[in-house]
Amino acid sequence: MPVPFLKNNNQFRLSAFIDAGNVYEESESMSLSSLRYSAGLGVMWVSPFGPLKIVVAQPFNEKPTDRTEVFQFQMGQQF
Repeated sequence: MPVPFLKNNNQFRLSAFIDAGNVYEESESMSLSSLRYSAGLGVMWVSPFGPLKIVVAQPFNEKPTDRTEVFQFQMGQQF
């Protein structure tokens, strides 16, 4: 998405997402009731050093054994 209130915003990108998924072993059957859901927002700056990305997400139905990350910072190439 274009960044609001910036005239020359070729270096900045906003993103929003909704995600669902899970990991299963080969012996497990897939079940829609075991899916985990999250939503979040991110901003990417295409800097002279390479892309820098900050993402903040909120899991909706995490279990006590899940390892969740609310904040992520990424540096490096984009696809």
